[in-house]
Amino acid sequence: MPLGEHLAALVANSFLCLGFYVSCKYERDENLKPTSKMILWWVRYYGQRKLPEWLQAPLYSCLVCMSSLHSIYMFWPWHELMPMNIVLWFGYVLCLAGMNQLSWLVYKSLQE
Repeated sequence: MPLGEHLAALVANSFLCLGFYVSCKYERDENLKPTSKMILWWVRYYGQRKLPEWLQAPLYSCLVCMSSLHSIYMFWPWHELMPMNIVLWFGYVLCLAGMNQLSWLVYKSLQE
């Protein structure tokens, strides 16, 4: 896969992570019941009750942590499982983590 395609995959993957992260948000009232809900609010709501915390982070609750798990479906369909591609994947995850953080900062600045 050429560098341009890797960059395009990183950008698309970062937007997918950000979209999923934001879509899982909800606000709770004083009785801890959801009040303001996004479309996938139930993923976070039930995940907090059923999943261990170490699994919640890469699934939906930590945008940087989501880079590890959510990079799989954007990277591995186009790469064979070879040692060099495993090294490349680690670099992809690190770049995606940085892009996720950057996209979050831009998203937050647009919200203000």
